[in-house]
Amino acid sequence: MSLDGATTRLKGKSGNTGALEDIDDDGDLDLVLQIEDVDGIYQEGDTIATLTGETFDGIQIRGEDAICIVP
Repeated sequence: MSLDGATTRLKGKSGNTGALEDIDDDGDLDLVLQIEDVDGIYQEGDTIATLTGETFDGIQIRGEDAICIVP
């Protein structure tokens, strides 16, 4: 998975990059990832972020959502 080219952070020694949690209390598990913008990918005024990745079955996925950069 990556967010506009920034890769996901590994969680501990497990080698996993995310966790499944019901963040919005809708009964569905949500994939929670941590991504650190160390390369300055996002600047003040950016409004869209794009997540890309691949499922375990090899299907390419892509999604976009609004972002708000706080200086």
